[in-house]
Amino acid sequence: MTPFVQNSAFVRTADGRRLHALSLHADGEASTGAADAAAATATATTTSAAGTLVVLEAGLGVGGRFWGPVHRSLAAIPGLTVVAYDRAGHGHSDPDRAARTLQRLADDLEAVARAFPHDRLMLVGHSWGGPIVRTFAARLRAQGTPPAGVVLVDPADENCDLYFALVTRVSGMLQDVLYLPLALTGLLRPLGRVVMQALPSADLEAAAWASSTVRAARATIAENRRFTAEMRRLRTSPPDLGDAPTTFISGSSAEALEDEMRRAMNEAHRHSAALLPRGRVVEAHRSGHMVPISEPELVVAEVRALTNR
Repeated sequence: MTPFVQNSAFVRTADGRRLHALSLHADGEASTGAADAAAATATATTTSAAGTLVVLEAGLGVGGRFWGPVHRSLAAIPGLTVVAYDRAGHGHSDPDRAARTLQRLADDLEAVARAFPHDRLMLVGHSWGGPIVRTFAARLRAQGTPPAGVVLVDPADENCDLYFALVTRVSGMLQDVLYLPLALTGLLRPLGRVVMQALPSADLEAAAWASSTVRAARATIAENRRFTAEMRRLRTSPPDLGDAPTTFISGSSAEALEDEMRRAMNEAHRHSAALLPRGRVVEAHRSGHMVPISEPELVVAEVRALTNR
């Protein structure tokens, strides 16, 4: 087993909120952490560069420990520092009172990325984390510092028409109604365990807790309420990633998704990848939506492939 250096840090956002981040790198590698484990604090003001940084952005309603197997496997690759973090309100991160638009979510991702010195940046996003990563990547391109690569793991995709169907919107509203009562009654945590049951036990317990508190439920509702409007905005004005190498990992199994939704998602991923100069699609043949849990090795392989370019 590869020995790791682990730094648990709090990143300060521009408005003073704290986001909890966990960085890993192989023992013996130069750390790019913004703070050591003893200090356990980080700020978004460090500017020195050191190596390749990979930032993992989770999907709706889950924290950074969801990435556990991917996180550790990537960190075992020499030269990489890998960071997963809890979005506002999840885990140990402070809540955010502002509207959770994609631009606001990208602000938080930017604070995390800038807190860990690097000279190359790789962005990895799962599900709702995909649009967040794309929004930030487009911002970096506009600033003249595009990411070295982007990996979108079964991402939410505005080119999937079913996201805008009435039944999907009603399902989202029902989730908003149920989420807080489930958290208040303590039922959200065991439900989280079921959804993420294939995670190693330590990751499972940490991830289930981070996403099941009352504060986390409120944060999830706040993000979910903006989902349809933000996806419509992406349709009108999609993020410009330029020629950044971008891989879409698309799940192949229907699992909890109905066959119609799975087919629509796969088609949307192919369409979106074709619109990018360096876009490509990789199918996750053994997975549905939860690719980071069911096929972590595939995510690691695709990130490694882009870092080697």
